[in-house]
Amino acid sequence: MFLSLKLIGTRQFLQIIIMFMIVQFFGLFLVAIQFNGISVSDITAANVVNTPITAIYFVIYIVIATAILLIVLKVYRNIFKLLELFVIFLTGFYFFIELFSPFEVSTTSLYIGMVVAGLLGITLILLKRKWPNLRNSVAIISAIGFGTILGIGFSFEIALAFMAIMAVYDFISVFVTKHMLTLANTAIENNLALLVDSTEVEAVPRSELSAEQLKEYEQNEKEASKKSKTHLFEVFDKQGYAEVPTSSALGTGDMIFPLMVAVSAFKVNYNFILPMFIVMGSIFGMLFTMFLLNRYKRALPAIPPLLFGILIFLLIYLLIF
Repeated sequence: MFLSLKLIGTRQFLQIIIMFMIVQFFGLFLVAIQFNGISVSDITAANVVNTPITAIYFVIYIVIATAILLIVLKVYRNIFKLLELFVIFLTGFYFFIELFSPFEVSTTSLYIGMVVAGLLGITLILLKRKWPNLRNSVAIISAIGFGTILGIGFSFEIALAFMAIMAVYDFISVFVTKHMLTLANTAIENNLALLVDSTEVEAVPRSELSAEQLKEYEQNEKEASKKSKTHLFEVFDKQGYAEVPTSSALGTGDMIFPLMVAVSAFKVNYNFILPMFIVMGSIFGMLFTMFLLNRYKRALPAIPPLLFGILIFLLIYLLIF
């Protein structure tokens, strides 16, 4: 069965959206089990970021850290592999701590939970190194862990403001400085769990390729002909089909920030009505992002359309309630 490029793209977009939804809904599930039986005052006390200036400091930290990474990347290419190890362990630790929170009923059980969470964080690193194909799964766990812990620490207003500032930064980093594209390409080339993606090779009719795509394919085919090609690919060539690699990717940050806002929204009324509106808005924003990707065929910042969707559904929530 041969698939058209349009159908391949749609299938990959669907896979990305499913992974995005897993992060959002599982993050809310962690909040449900973590705050089960906890008083409102204890939940309110969990806020560690409730002033706009602190949110701005977070953005400044991110910008400085990114600049340092870009500088170091030119000298030491393996810096991202070290960063990946740190991110997997830290976010995995947060994920499992939150998952085990219902069982932490005493100081002893809390310490045991922290040790177990740390060991499982190390296990994630080892699993990812042994089976690189687990990248998406590890990235999902990382996004859930980090997005949930940020949402717990941020008040709703500050979380929304933080995401708005990051939307501006995302736009600049993709269209102006373009350093986000450099970071994304590095993550893809090194199979780092800093994004999720859907990549495959499909045979499509050459008639569906544009002149530019066909020229690029023929150049790649010349290089591939120097190496051994399978009989199946030779059959495809004779029948007028091209073996086209297709890929769609989404950074973990694009999953973390919507989850952060949704988790922080729980603390507004201490129920999941507003968080569900936020999640539906982020899904709408994700679909809008996919529409833009399909239309313009280029890398785009995802946080601005995600924020746009969240604001629309937040307005709907305010009009209803």
